[in-house]
Amino acid sequence: MNRKAKRGGSTPFGEAALVHRAGGRYVALVCDSDVFHNVADRWPEAVDVASLARYARAFAVGVAQVATATA
Repeated sequence: MNRKAKRGGSTPFGEAALVHRAGGRYVALVCDSDVFHNVADRWPEAVDVASLARYARAFAVGVAQVATATA
């Protein structure tokens, strides 16, 4: 994570906008890729499965930590 939006700052796009407006907590996964949402950004050529598995494990750990954290 290299950026955290301030509450009351910009509103995200898509489904996250609904969560944001309702005051919910969310994580927005974004990337800086010239082929994001492009036909060249598709399975299997553009997917690094080992890297994806590391991200999945990291997010699972993060979700578990947030779910068990006290406010």
